[in-house]
Amino acid sequence: MKNIGYLGPKGTFTDEAAYNYAKNENRIEYSSFLHLTEALENNSVDEIVVPIENSLHGTVIEIIDYLISSNNAQIIHEQYMQINLCLIGKKMIDYDQIKIITSKEEALTQCRKFISTNIPKSKQVFSTSTAQAIMDIKNNENDSIVAVGTKRAAEIFDLNIIENNIQDRKNNVTRFVTLANKNINKSSNDKISIAFAFDQPDAPGLLFGVFKSFADRNINLSKIESRPTGDGIGKYIFLIDFIGNILESNIKECMEEIRKNCSIFKILGNYLSNFR
Repeated sequence: MKNIGYLGPKGTFTDEAAYNYAKNENRIEYSSFLHLTEALENNSVDEIVVPIENSLHGTVIEIIDYLISSNNAQIIHEQYMQINLCLIGKKMIDYDQIKIITSKEEALTQCRKFISTNIPKSKQVFSTSTAQAIMDIKNNENDSIVAVGTKRAAEIFDLNIIENNIQDRKNNVTRFVTLANKNINKSSNDKISIAFAFDQPDAPGLLFGVFKSFADRNINLSKIESRPTGDGIGKYIFLIDFIGNILESNIKECMEEIRKNCSIFKILGNYLSNFR
């Protein structure tokens, strides 16, 4: 049985992603991202499940930074999860009976319209996580306190879902990836992520040359992003996701061509994707 690490506590969306990925494995929660990645680095766990991108808030930078800096970790799997937030209480009550609504600040912000329309007089109390908010109302005798959180958390703590899908924007999707300390080259893998930075960042035509390398080989790009390297103004590292397998000859040729002009070049993963 594998040991699968994730950022806890139970009842968060990351917990749900870990459950979906490895429901029959031993799942271990960690209290911080640092402890989680350290567990992978020292082989205390076989794999970890982390969020890497959200459709509303973009890339999770600390995950990308970790993948670039780690000598071993790489993406081996990805999954996409619809982020649906629920109004949860100890019992089913009417909106006008609700006095306090608690959750992580970001979750309450994502439900601003619902709250202002249906529970305008309620007091908002921030918690460290959606799961912690739900644990807090579980242990509180006051039935007029409700929380915003996940359906899974309500099930885990045996609470009632007063209302489903209360987030203002219904197209909120998070991409979760599984990381491992091994290089898995399988013919079934169908997506690749790379990171690179040029050795001469001000040289003209370098980025065009990268895109041409992909276009000449009919390789389909699914994501292009840049972010500062932290080494000064105008210095960027580029992130590209594309369809293919690292074992294919045209992919190998493309990677070698791009690598020639780079001070940093790293394959972040060649993995199986469930999104098409």
